[in-house]
Amino acid sequence: MMPLLRGTVAAVLDGGLANGMGGCVARGDVGTILKHLRALGALYRELALRNVPLGIERGTLSAPRAAEIEKLLLRTRFEEQAAS
Repeated sequence: MMPLLRGTVAAVLDGGLANGMGGCVARGDVGTILKHLRALGALYRELALRNVPLGIERGTLSAPRAAEIEKLLLRTRFEEQAAS
């Protein structure tokens, strides 16, 4: 990881921020961007589902609101799977 980081920093220092920019956006790789968006959506959903019980335990999330949130997250998971 460090060689990649050093190379990026060197490219930014030598040629400015635009020249140091890499990745799918800089390459115009729409397919990879779409894959990242799908993956991050799934990651957010899974992390949020795991946080519901913690919100209840903390006392900042009521049981009815927790059920509403879980229903939303599970519905969007199902819709995403059906679309794949």
